[in-house]
Amino acid sequence: MFEVEWLCDGQPVERETSLARTAAEAVTRAKARAAEIATRFPGREPDSFRLIDAGSKREVGVYSLR
Repeated sequence: MFEVEWLCDGQPVERETSLARTAAEAVTRAKARAAEIATRFPGREPDSFRLIDAGSKREVGVYSLR
């Protein structure tokens, strides 16, 4: 399980939980959801997201959407 923290210019916009089993799967799912998340935050559309391992609370990485 992972946490996805959506970012706009490095600032948090939204945080959600991903039930993906692997980091690669979580990244793929987050990228697929990016357009949907952007429509929920007009003017603050996320340009990247931070992936966090929900178990260890360690950052897996920051991924650009551009």
